[in-house]
This record gives sequence, structure tokens and C-alpha cells, in this order.
Amino acid sequence: MVFSRNIMFTGGIAVLFILLFLIIFSHDGIVDFCHLSKEKAYIISDNLKIEKKNLNLIIEINRLKNDKEYIEHVAKHEFGMANFDELVFRTISNKGTSMKLGMMQ
Repeated sequence: MVFSRNIMFTGGIAVLFILLFLIIFSHDGIVDFCHLSKEKAYIISDNLKIEKKNLNLIIEINRLKNDKEYIEHVAKHEFGMANFDELVFRTISNKGTSMKLGMMQ
């Protein structure tokens, strides 16, 4: 009787260890849960960066549609354009070509 209890107790402990092993290392176990939690945090962080970038683009689009001074600034500094009453002076330096805008008088 005592021998059969020991076998049942040992078998019960073995089953518990097997279940614990499966809970920790199985496909949907704790290890996979920790990995997915880290991946979720990375995706949320990346999503916040993209949302911030989208908001900045929306603001820039609005300024390009409605703000004439901003349009002029972008045309001058990003595209090298000038107003009809401005002269463009190009100087050659060691680093390459640079542009300077001057006002006609």
C-alpha cells in the first residue's frame, strides 16, 4: 500500500513537471509570450514614430496650401528659385557650388 502511494506520488510529481515544462517552453508558452510582448512594445513605439511623422506631414501640407511665405521659403531654399527682383550669385568654393541670393535695386 505504501509502495503504491509512493509510485502515485512520484507519477503525480512527474506529470506536474511535464505540465510545467509544457507551459514554459511550448508554442504558446511563457517564452513565446515574453517574445511577443517585446515585439508588441517595438511595434507600438514604431507606430508612434510614424504617427508623429504623419502629423508633421499634414502640417507641412497645410502650410504649402495656405502659407505663401512658407511656399517662398521652400522654393528658395529647397529648389534654388528666386523672385523676379532677385539676382542669384553662384560662387565656386573648394567644397562645390554654393548659391547666394541678392536683391536688385
